[in-house]
Amino acid sequence: MQNKIKTNSELNRKDHARRMILLGSFLKQHFEVNPDLKKTLIPEIIQFLDQHKNPKIAQVNKDLLSDILEGSHTS
Repeated sequence: MQNKIKTNSELNRKDHARRMILLGSFLKQHFEVNPDLKKTLIPEIIQFLDQHKNPKIAQVNKDLLSDILEGSHTS
């Protein structure tokens, strides 16, 4: 029973990660075809990333997304 619970937990984490990847891919694709959407959401994405309790991790996350956040001030 313990192994099944662990397996379900692992599956839930994998499903969650996959959902985040799919949503990110969807958003990135829409940014490419709709610059106005990107222009509107980039400041909100930066604000979201800045909410991380560790400023160094917040910056690492923004650096990771720098190609998407291009043209925005990320530091």
